Amino acid sequence: MKLSAVILAAGSGSRMGHRPKGLLVLNGQTLIEHLIEHLLSLGINDIVVVLGHYAEAFQRTLKNQPVRLVINPEPERGQVSSQRMGLEHSSQEVDGILMALADQPLIQTKDIRELTTAFEARDSNVMVVHPRVDGVPGNPVILTQAARQAILESAQEVGPRQWRQSNPKSVLSFETTNRHFITDVDTQEDLERLQKEHDLNLKWSN
Repeated sequence: MKLSAVILAAGSGSRMGHRPKGLLVLNGQTLIEHLIEHLLSLGINDIVVVLGHYAEAFQRTLKNQPVRLVINPEPERGQVSSQRMGLEHSSQEVDGILMALADQPLIQTKDIRELTTAFEARDSNVMVVHPRVDGVPGNPVILTQAARQAILESAQEVGPRQWRQSNPKSVLSFETTNRHFITDVDTQEDLERLQKEHDLNLKWSN
């Protein structure tokens, strides 16, 4: 099975004081570099990063990374616009597209492998696989090429979540207790909680 990946990093970080969450540093590495490293370790070599706000800062950080950078010219339109842009630029020569967030500090290779294993074992009618922890949907999400095409042929306001809601029979909710899938950093309080509960010291590089 061959996968490509789309990393969403176009947001404004409004709840984090308007700073780029994917550029938070953990153990000398930004969160987005951390994610790229784990994707590459699984052999996912075709990686598209969608930028918007703070594009220049991300470009500087990722200049030596083996990824393709795509800039959303209107990131204020919301995450769906970035999702669709990522899908438009993702490879059509793979079995699935893994769509990930740039601000999930606990995600590691073993977590992504958990999800890809569920995707490989899915029934033939399943077009989207996503983790669900205690009833809460998480990330990353994996889509088949058929789902990718269906989303892109839908109205501009339709992204993976909206499509999943309209096509529940084509979706596999991968039930797990792994809270890595539902842990991200949106606020300063999230940073403090990660420090307290996981001894993770996330800092800004400047």
